[in-house]
Amino acid sequence: MALVRDKYRITQNDDNVTLSAGTAGQETVIAKFVVPDRTVFEISPDDVFSLYLANTGGTELAGTSKVKLTHEDPNGITVRQLALVDYVVLKEFTDRLKMYTFGQSVALKPKDRLFIRVTGDLAAATAYTRFQISCTRVAESLRI
Repeated sequence: MALVRDKYRITQNDDNVTLSAGTAGQETVIAKFVVPDRTVFEISPDDVFSLYLANTGGTELAGTSKVKLTHEDPNGITVRQLALVDYVVLKEFTDRLKMYTFGQSVALKPKDRLFIRVTGDLAAATAYTRFQISCTRVAESLRI
């Protein structure tokens, strides 16, 4: 079976993403991405991560809110921190030169999970959560 490699963006609209509301003053998982079967996602050192957060009233979270991106195996035994930054570092969505750029390579295998965790002064609302993680998707091609 042939493998297909294509550029991909993991976003809040992905079928494999679950969003949750944040809790003010506590580290909270606001997004969880589970890698589907027979698929691998590769994050390269030139790939980017952007994030926008606001509370239920639409007020944006403070730029000093902490954001952590982690990669975990299906059992949660191996946890790798991919980013730990102030929220203000992630807010750029249009200028690639200003976006947060990964400094490492990561292979996300089937059933692996990515978690976005936030600690902020306000609770992040799912209605306002937007994010993108650029990567390469490697999957089996369709049978014809």
